[in-house]
Amino acid sequence: KMDSSAQSLELTSIDAGQNGHYQENVVEEQEDDFEDSPTNALASLEPPASKLELFRDGLFDILDGRFFFYITVIVLILVVVDGALFFFLLVGFHRMCRPRWDCEPRNWWFNFSIQVLNVLFTYLVSIALPWNVANALHLLGCSGRPSDKGLDLYGMPSEKIWFHTRQRKRGQIVLLLIGNCISQYVNQATRIVYYSYELSDQFPANILTTMFFFSAMVLGTVGGCWQMYEENLARKAEPERFPPGPLELAATHSQAIGLCKKKNANAEGGDNENMDEGLE
Repeated sequence: KMDSSAQSLELTSIDAGQNGHYQENVVEEQEDDFEDSPTNALASLEPPASKLELFRDGLFDILDGRFFFYITVIVLILVVVDGALFFFLLVGFHRMCRPRWDCEPRNWWFNFSIQVLNVLFTYLVSIALPWNVANALHLLGCSGRPSDKGLDLYGMPSEKIWFHTRQRKRGQIVLLLIGNCISQYVNQATRIVYYSYELSDQFPANILTTMFFFSAMVLGTVGGCWQMYEENLARKAEPERFPPGPLELAATHSQAIGLCKKKNANAEGGDNENMDEGLE
């Protein structure tokens, strides 16, 4: 009985030691996490984060929240639906009236679809504008923080792939995206002034509305595609650091589908050959 009691005491002391060592490791890990946390990192900034920078971060948190996420998803769906209506009316693919490109109610619905598209596009550039302006000010040195490759808006190392694109190219992309915002705001203003189909179809309204509509579209498309290209270069340079993007995932998925189809075709061809040999 004394031996068994001694063994149980020894096991208890070992367990206690292990638990104590585990608790020490947990405390150390928590301390490391606290040291690496964004809050603690901001507290050690030199110079400290300004009120404007804190306001900017709060605005980013709101725009990245669930509310604006769901609103943006709904807006994108409406862009697809209304864009299809605009395209069909533009090419005369309807049975509302004759002639297909200038009649009522086609003209009313055509103007309606354009107005809705402009409101949707204005919303999209508005939620992107704070990010673009913040990056522009950072790259111009207005914030007083370094903007070298790999450094975020606070001049601290970041794992976001956007900050690992080439610095000069990053500035050119931001310039295009801000141009997209400005063009869209001007386009929205022209659509408010020339709000009806009849007003927008006369000179100079037909020139202004068309010019700024397409300039906003071109600037946004070029800027977005260029950003994807630069981020793809960063992924290729450090594939172990940055996961594949949407284009790479789509390409991999399509390649996998192609291989599956090829294997199925080869298997069906082999089965047909075996059947032919069996018949012979």
